[in-house]
Amino acid sequence: MEKNALCMLFEKMEEDEMFKFKDEELMDWEQEFRDRSDKLTLFIGTRIHPKIRKKLIFLLNEYKEAKSEYCAIQNRLYFESGIKIGANLNNSLHKN
Repeated sequence: MEKNALCMLFEKMEEDEMFKFKDEELMDWEQEFRDRSDKLTLFIGTRIHPKIRKKLIFLLNEYKEAKSEYCAIQNRLYFESGIKIGANLNNSLHKN
């Protein structure tokens, strides 16, 4: 994928940790995600036969990585779209 200016801006802002929000709802969901992940890991560790346990954990970790990458791309696209919408709105407001 060829990177455009907005993509590079997003990556730079991400690198500078400008998207580390201290939003209470987001922090609650992060904790909820960790709790559910811990419960799933405990369940697998105690209820799944050892012969398939490693494979299941491997598959779940692959799923988490894919989901994380999907969310990262989605966030970048939201960012790019928001900038474009804002620029168009700004342009239309200043034309009059």
